Amino acid sequence: MSITHLNGQNRTMPADQARALFLLADGHTVQVAATETGLKVLTVVQAARRQGWTVHPSTGMAFDPASDNKLPVLSDDLAAIARAWTPPKPAPAPAAEGSVDELLADAAACDDRHVQTALSRARDAIDRLRGTYAGVAERRAEEERQAAARESALADVADLEAQLAAARQRVKDTKATTSKSRTSSNVPTDAEVRAWAQENGVECSRIGRVSRTVRAQYEAAHRPVAV
Repeated sequence: MSITHLNGQNRTMPADQARALFLLADGHTVQVAATETGLKVLTVVQAARRQGWTVHPSTGMAFDPASDNKLPVLSDDLAAIARAWTPPKPAPAPAAEGSVDELLADAAACDDRHVQTALSRARDAIDRLRGTYAGVAERRAEEERQAAARESALADVADLEAQLAAARQRVKDTKATTSKSRTSSNVPTDAEVRAWAQENGVECSRIGRVSRTVRAQYEAAHRPVAV
């Protein structure tokens, strides 16, 4: 920056604006001056107006209404500042396959203010992205743990149900066996009936099945007597 005399006042004139005014005085448009210096078109127009110049809305050319030939003339002080101005280093083009870290490193090495502003925003966005991703990853991990716990609980329930079904079947089989045993033990065999018939003088065949009549007599004789 340099102190120069502007419209009767001492003000600070940035070198890039002095360069833009130099280009306007040299017959270039505000668009060309903005592109070369990296300034916004509006900034160039405002710098020209502070010089008392006017910018044509259609052509973008500057002229000085106070001058006889309407051509803008830059003061020697501003011309010296403009000639000392050096353009900012262009932002290096990132490699097509470069990583985000490489891009951030390249941007950090660039002294262009637009790149630095974008870099600051990018870092803030990356920090927010990391926080969001960490939260999502933690939530998904918790969901997976809960799903695994549910599967384990369901497996335990299935095992218990299988064990309960097996126990019920064993109880059922035991009852059936006990009932059959009791039934079998209450029915006398043919040999027992023949032995009783022989002892009590009841006629009974020695071979074959014992007749129903003899078996009925046996049961009647062994039926408990009501007291």
